[in-house]
Amino acid sequence: MTRRKKALPEEPKAEVGEQTAIPVAGPLWLRQMGAAAYLAVVAYPAPEEWANRDKFIEAVKAHLLKWARRCGCPGKRIAKKYRGFPNKRIDQVLSRALRRIWRWRVPAGMAGNWMLADGARLGPCLLPGKIPVGAITLHAPNCPWRAMQALQKLAEQRDEANRERDSSVRDLYRRVWLTTLPVLHLVMPITQRLNTPGNPMRFVLDPSWVGAALGSAARLMEYLPQKIRSFNPRKAIRLLPR
Repeated sequence: MTRRKKALPEEPKAEVGEQTAIPVAGPLWLRQMGAAAYLAVVAYPAPEEWANRDKFIEAVKAHLLKWARRCGCPGKRIAKKYRGFPNKRIDQVLSRALRRIWRWRVPAGMAGNWMLADGARLGPCLLPGKIPVGAITLHAPNCPWRAMQALQKLAEQRDEANRERDSSVRDLYRRVWLTTLPVLHLVMPITQRLNTPGNPMRFVLDPSWVGAALGSAARLMEYLPQKIRSFNPRKAIRLLPR
């Protein structure tokens, strides 16, 4: 009687994060769509929110096409669904995504950059909330929790409403840090750019930053796991130039 050999356990399949190519070359309108796609991914990294990415990109298209029509582009050349896109709806969709980037992604990007800085003197800078902050010396927090504590201390300079919203370090860690991890490498290269006053739509109108941001993000994908243990490159979203 022959014994059957036990089947060897299968090797676990490697986790692979989402991978998407966005345009960085070609006509201006195409590069603007690349910038919109970049911001959409940063605002909505979770798979259950992918529909919100599409809504954001459609709202950006409608916004740009309506602006083009005001500048003299014939209305017949604009698709009917964009001509009928209500302005109020456009503003709601854009504001929701950009507010999320401002309130969640920028603080996480600041924390990530702090964790890579050791005794670096930063500033003057603007905190989310447009409160100017003088130059400060930061000793690199060695974990995201300490980075969130540092962020919470700086957030005390905001107005009372924002201070109330960000009162708990635990809430900051869960809402800001954990939800940003899949796109942390995409956020960090543009944190300083995003953290400046002005109309946020300028990042779509002038998409010249996208190529450099993708290059920096690719390098951070390799470097961040050495400094930030909670960053898993296998779960991170990869944006590639097209």
